[in-house]
Amino acid sequence: MLLYAETTIEVSHRVLSPVAEREEIHGHSYWIRIYVLTDADNPVPVEKLKKDLETVSKTIDHTHLNDKIPDGTMESIATWFAEQFEAIEYQVKKVSISRKSMGIGVDYVLD
Repeated sequence: MLLYAETTIEVSHRVLSPVAEREEIHGHSYWIRIYVLTDADNPVPVEKLKKDLETVSKTIDHTHLNDKIPDGTMESIATWFAEQFEAIEYQVKKVSISRKSMGIGVDYVLD
């Protein structure tokens, strides 16, 4: 089974890659959803998952994203969140990053 928690972050960033239409600094709202492995016999405490997501998110919320995640892409944000949660010893299975206002997003699916 997969358990998830969701939050939002607001960041400024700059993308220097072929995926960006513009290279100047601009900002976005991102919806972050992290999925971790859980089961009925040994469930992940939902309150802890939500609190950990809020704690990790606060390290980049309302900041200049490139200071922590140089690439500044949704793909690199997803990778960063997966690494943060694996360091807390969660079994991360998927991280979804979306920009709902544009109807776009990325799913990082881990083995």
